[in-house]
Amino acid sequence: MLRQTDASKFEWFGKGKGYAALHAYIDDARGRVVGAWFSKNESTTGYVAALSIGLERYGLPMEIYSDRHTLFRSPQESSKHLTK
Repeated sequence: MLRQTDASKFEWFGKGKGYAALHAYIDDARGRVVGAWFSKNESTTGYVAALSIGLERYGLPMEIYSDRHTLFRSPQESSKHLTK
């Protein structure tokens, strides 16, 4: 089973009530949200909290797909050199 994850910062609670980042994990086959978490900004903490909810309710996925956000990889990953 594949789970996709991403976060979106938006005025989720109404215009003028502030922005929040919604972190979510979605079961790719069913299109079902299996874990979600709000925080002030997109963060590792938000992704881990949403993942924990999904693990507790639906178990361990075989694979997780995310975008190439630097929360998930080093910004130097594409560099051909180990040091600059």
